[in-house]
This record gives sequence, C-alpha cells and structure tokens, in this order.
Amino acid sequence: MVARRDRLTAIVPPVVLAGFALALVGGFSWEMYRAAAQPPGVDAVTYLRWATAIDHGYGLGLQPGADFVPDYWPPGGFYALAWILHVLGGNWRLYVFVGPVLAAAAAALLYGLAIRCVERRLALAPCVATVCWGGFLINAVSIGSDFLGMSLFLGALLVLVDAVGRSSLPEAGVAGVLFGLASLTRPNDLLFTGFLAGLLLLSQRYRTGFRRELACVGVALLCVVLTVAPWIARNRLVTGRFSPVASSGATNFIIGNNPFATGTYAIWTPQQETAMRQMGLAGPNPYTRIGRIGWKPVLIYNLTHPAFALRNLGRKLYYLLFDEEIAPDPLFLYPSTTFSLVAHALFWMLVLVGAWSFWTCEGFAPRAVAAWLAYGVLSVLPFFGAARFRLGFAPAAFILLAAGLQRLLGSRPAHGADLPPL
Repeated sequence: MVARRDRLTAIVPPVVLAGFALALVGGFSWEMYRAAAQPPGVDAVTYLRWATAIDHGYGLGLQPGADFVPDYWPPGGFYALAWILHVLGGNWRLYVFVGPVLAAAAAALLYGLAIRCVERRLALAPCVATVCWGGFLINAVSIGSDFLGMSLFLGALLVLVDAVGRSSLPEAGVAGVLFGLASLTRPNDLLFTGFLAGLLLLSQRYRTGFRRELACVGVALLCVVLTVAPWIARNRLVTGRFSPVASSGATNFIIGNNPFATGTYAIWTPQQETAMRQMGLAGPNPYTRIGRIGWKPVLIYNLTHPAFALRNLGRKLYYLLFDEEIAPDPLFLYPSTTFSLVAHALFWMLVLVGAWSFWTCEGFAPRAVAAWLAYGVLSVLPFFGAARFRLGFAPAAFILLAAGLQRLLGSRPAHGADLPPL
C-alpha cells in the first residue's frame, strides 16, 4: 500500500505538469494558427516547402528550384516534418495539435531531470517557469527544428543520467543515439558529449564513480558519431565537400564575426562587402546568396584583431543573455528598462550560484545540467547572439535558478539516488 502511494506521488507531478503544458501551449497554438495566413516560425515557409518535397520523394535539398544547397540545413526537422505532414494529409494547419503534444512531453522529461537535481519541493518550479517562458511557447507552436532538437536533447540527457545511475552501457548507447538525432536536428548539440567527457577528465578524475561516468559518456559519444556519420557521408557524396551535419555554420560564423558584425544577425551592405574584399576577406562560401566572403579569412581577421574579437564577444553575450525576450514573456520586461536589466543580472547571478553548487556536488545529474548550460552558451558564441537561441539551454538555466535559490536556503543539490530508474 505504501509502495503504491509512493508510486502515485512520483507519477502525479509530471502528469499534472504535462497537462498544464498541453493546455497552455494548446491555447496559444490555437490563437497562432486560427488566423495565420502562413505557417508560424522563422524559416517556416522553407521548412514546409522542403518537407513537402521530401514527402514527394526528393532527398533533402535535391528538389527542383531549391533555394539552398543540399547540405545547408540539418535534416532532422525536415524529415520529421515530412512524416508529420504525410500523417496530417499535407495540411500544415493541423500542426496546431502537434506543438502542444511535444510541449507536454518536453515538460514531463524536464521534471524527470529536475527531480534528480533539486529538492522535491522545488523541482516543479523550474518546469513551470520553462513552460511559461515565451521562448518555449513560441518555439513549441512554430514549424521548425529548434523545439524538436531541444526535446530530443532533453530526453537524451535524462537517459544518460539514468544510464550512469544504473551503470548501464547499453542505455548509454541509447542516449548517444538520441544525442545524435538531436544533433541532426540542431547541429549546435553535436559536440556536447565530447564536451562533457572533457569536463569529467579535467575536473573529476579522482571522484568516486568517475570511471563509471566516463565509460557511459564515452559510449554515448561513440554512438553520436555512429548516428551522424551516415549523414556526413551523404553530404560528401552529394556536394563533394566535408560538411558536419550542415554547412549553415560557416555562413553564421561569417555573419557573426565579420569586421562589421553587430553581435547579432545582420547581413552586411554591398558597400561593406566591397570594403571586406579590399581587406582580403574574399573566399569560397557555399551559400552564395549573402556574398563571397569566406569563413577562413574572417577567422584569421579575428585572430589578428583580438580587441575587435573581445568587443564582439561581449555584444554576442548581451544579445544572447540580456536582449529582449521573445514575447509573450511573463518573466522579464524589455531590456530598455533599468528594472529589466537588473532582473536579468539577478537571474544570471542566481543561475551561476546554482551552476557552481551543481558542479561541486557528488551527483552526476546536477553536474550534467551545469555542463548543459555551459555548453549551450559556448556553442552559440562562435556565431552570433539572439534571444531565440536561448531555447537550447533555457531549461538548464531554470533548473540552475532553482538550485541557486536552494543553495541560498542552505540546502545541497539532490543526487537522485532515491529515485527509481526510467
């Protein structure tokens, strides 16, 4: 009887949270799609057109009249959308029901991770904050790949945490496959398992359980490579060049680091391109619609102009961490107000307190979440900052915010040792 009551106590919070996410995102999705003339989301029209071509039998980017080179986009979001459109009979408006279901699943997964990191009384708070966050709402209902990639990453991390707890290498392999699928949907996630393994080697070598953790992360890393390798080989065969998942990274690097970069997305003018050519920055670029500036000359420019690179890095951090939140957002006001800037600063200070608390504790789950935040920020900085990129690490930030509050209350992070496996 006691065991049944404990099981119900464990099941009720994620079910209630999933229901809350389903209702909130469902209502928002209905409002977005009810009067929409075209699918919502950044590049949604392109996603819809390419996914429709895939449904008609073409490979990604190989249909007649494609606006981008075949390896420009990561494939995961397009193939998933093609399957969804096939099921929905090609009617993109029925996607109004898909976003809320994905949001409910992501919310339940997030609770499973949070309960392994913070006290039970605080575990629900970061999950509710994430679901109410404007970036979560907007991306959940948008046609694209970012939300799907974040959900896959969240599921992969939860499986990896469980694999370490059970010393299960096969389960770590499953986590690696999920990380690989997340990387094929959102390329920024590609190096996370390698980053996590590096952190373990540098800072946790003499910890209890170090070998178990490193073995599981190593297996996950191997499975990531095996998962993405076929797509990399496909890009090589189709385009004749090496392209790790997507060639858009080179373009985004140029946009974010050229001498006229602003720290966020901004295409240079023809006059600025002429000036960059005169500076010796011309080079091959697979995406020719933005000009003929090469990423290697831009990299050399940044290495030889460290003052510019540091100023630009500061601007990227501002746009990534402090710029206007995606509306609607109940947590922050616009950055033009003093209150909003102070609120952002206090938010990130508490997140940093939580990250330090997590990284110095014994449990693997808290340290994995701290690594998630660090990697999420670092994976964006080589390119350019924007509020919409926070989706890749916002769930970790909200968990770490709760951990910061928990630390101020004098408690230590949870280890998740008393929790049943997945």
